[in-house]
Amino acid sequence: MEGEELEEARPLPNKREGKPIHRKRPLSQVKRSSAARYGGEWVKAYAPLFAVAMIAFAALWAWVSFGPHTPSPRDNWQRIENEWRPKREADLQKVSAAVAVNDFQAQLAAYKSLRDDTRGWMDALAAIKSWEDPNAPKQPKGATTATQALSMFTADGQTIATILDSVVTATTPNDILASKLSLLADEQAFQADFWTTRTIVTGSSEAAPSTLPTLPLPAGTYVPPASPGASGSPGPSESPVASPAATASATPAPSGSPAPS
Repeated sequence: MEGEELEEARPLPNKREGKPIHRKRPLSQVKRSSAARYGGEWVKAYAPLFAVAMIAFAALWAWVSFGPHTPSPRDNWQRIENEWRPKREADLQKVSAAVAVNDFQAQLAAYKSLRDDTRGWMDALAAIKSWEDPNAPKQPKGATTATQALSMFTADGQTIATILDSVVTATTPNDILASKLSLLADEQAFQADFWTTRTIVTGSSEAAPSTLPTLPLPAGTYVPPASPGASGSPGPSESPVASPAATASATPAPSGSPAPS
């Protein structure tokens, strides 16, 4: 019994003895630490600069994407091409349809629309002051410049528009045929110079189609009108006039005088 009493009286070992006791630091002490103070000072010092940089970057991006800026020659060409090329292609389709059904009045209306859109396209190109891009790669010496290419292309278009001035005033299909050969040659040059100029100005690698569009024109050949005095009998200027020698030989010699040898 005494042994049992002694064991009960012996104190139990402390299980937490020998282990460090971790106490949580108050939040006020954490804020007062040197690292926290340094971080807070850094944020206060550089946060405004960071905000200004972000605002400046956003403003720059908005200006480049949407803001007003001087368009490049490539921008000008694409804008003008997108506006006028579809109109002119639609005009060629109208001319083709009118020629196919041999409708003279419809042909005149289609040629007039083609003339106006061709001239409008060339005027829009001529309104651009410079076609040289300072940021474009330097071209080899002697290569055709953008300005030279534009000059040839716009000259082709203005020539076609001038010829069409006489076509739209035609009174007969034969009057249209009077300009047929000139229009065919000028339209071919116009289409070829379009692709050359487009490549030089925009740097596009798109190749020209194997078959370039042609200007539809009525079938047949121009027949010059007959002159007012043309007929089966010779006119006054065409009447034969006998030469003096022939008159002398046709006149009989007087009797008694020797005949001419």
